[in-house]
Amino acid sequence: MKGAIKFSTLAAAVLAASMTMYSTNAAAAGQADIDAALAAAREAVAAAQRAEAAAVEAKRAAEAAQAKAEAESARAKAIVDQAAAKDGKAASVDVGWKPSFDFHGYFRAGVGVSSNGANNGWNQSKVGRLGNESDTYSELEFGTEVYKVNGVSFYIDSLVQLNSDGSDDGEELKNDGTVKDDDMTVSLRQFNLQVKGLIPGQPNAVVWAGKRYYQRADIHIIDKKYINIAGSGAGIEYLQAGPGTFSFAWIRKDQQQINYDFEDNGYLGNYNGDLNVNYLDARYAGWAPWQGAWTQFHVAAAIPNGADGTYNGHNVSGDPEFDNGTSFMGTIEFSQNFSAGYNKTVLQYANKALAHNVIDMDGGWYDAWKDNEDAKGFQIINTGEINITDNFSLNHVLQYGYASDMGNEDDHSIIRAVARAGYQLTTYTRLLAEVGSYWEDVEYKSGNDASQDGQKYTLAYAIAPGKGLMSRPELRVYASYLVANGDSLTDSANPGINSIGAVTGGSSDDTEWNFGVQAEAWW
Repeated sequence: MKGAIKFSTLAAAVLAASMTMYSTNAAAAGQADIDAALAAAREAVAAAQRAEAAAVEAKRAAEAAQAKAEAESARAKAIVDQAAAKDGKAASVDVGWKPSFDFHGYFRAGVGVSSNGANNGWNQSKVGRLGNESDTYSELEFGTEVYKVNGVSFYIDSLVQLNSDGSDDGEELKNDGTVKDDDMTVSLRQFNLQVKGLIPGQPNAVVWAGKRYYQRADIHIIDKKYINIAGSGAGIEYLQAGPGTFSFAWIRKDQQQINYDFEDNGYLGNYNGDLNVNYLDARYAGWAPWQGAWTQFHVAAAIPNGADGTYNGHNVSGDPEFDNGTSFMGTIEFSQNFSAGYNKTVLQYANKALAHNVIDMDGGWYDAWKDNEDAKGFQIINTGEINITDNFSLNHVLQYGYASDMGNEDDHSIIRAVARAGYQLTTYTRLLAEVGSYWEDVEYKSGNDASQDGQKYTLAYAIAPGKGLMSRPELRVYASYLVANGDSLTDSANPGINSIGAVTGGSSDDTEWNFGVQAEAWW
């Protein structure tokens, strides 16, 4: 092709020059006309050379692209052939597929001061988190689709959590892996394999195994998850059945340093050990009774399984001091999307060792540290976001929780109310305001009782890409005022005062102000 282009182009140029010269001679033209004809011939030759160079460069680019595609195809084919050889079956990689690499994450960090010195973080889940966080926290998630064959995807996901108090420059772990000066912790929170498209007729169903955050239900402005069954496990999720999907999982989430009482040949003693807790989790989600609606029905059973062993030469029973037995938690969620936002209502019931979750909103933590055999409770949550105008939005959460017979408590109730408003000033800047309050009452079996409440008021100026209260990353400058009232929640005739300083390490003040700068992002 190269020679053909060169010959035909040059021949055309020479022929054009010859004809021009002949015509000029035939007309007895002057020397000026001859020079013009020669210049035209030279320009034609130069144009031919440029065309030839462009053709050569295009050919090189095409060859490089073909080589890259062949290399990627060979790599994918090698993966498929390896799997096929192990399986003893023929397989063909999906057209256009190549291995992927995904990087996701979250972080928050900043600097601040308070009227007691260090920046305070007090009862964020009760009065709101804006302008009320003092830590450095991050989650780094790495995932890859290792291959996709005949529509079946194999995806590996991992996540590492890093958390520190943000007080020092070099926040690190000791050589033995323990925390240095209580500065930093590192946790492996996810490492799992997810296989999608394996089940015939269920293209969206996923079979998985490993360590995982499992379909957690989050309320961002108070940093709480009312469903949080996470740990090591296995399951099948998103099985289509009618208008919605089923998900089933078995997850292990042990509790550590549980007190065990034992007797061995007349010897009475106790020791601290782990309690194996297995969760069986079932969900049905996605049924929409009308347009814009969404529902989920969830039930989880937490089954404790103490381990037998020896302690100081004595046989140890597998029964912990407080044997609360199998505990249940059930949740119904109803969400409605509309043009200006969404609203969600949650109803949740829990008993025994899971009952406390309706008070503290931990989402499934098993409490084996006190007698909860007769405990039970419920909570109602309403949350949502509404865009009142193009530039003004409001996010809120309201919660009422009640539980009875938890440990030494007869009755325990709490009310939370937090609202965050945002007004968009420009494409990248906005004003934020958050107001939060809670009221909490406890009646103890001893006859004592305690009541407390608290409030937080925050103003912030924020920089973020685009509109929306949840658009991130966001850099914010904030000022907060905190108020604590009432008693400490202690089983005593004189329970003491509800103090902000007692929580954060400062003085026992019932008021506090924070000022600082914080960045937050997820990607």
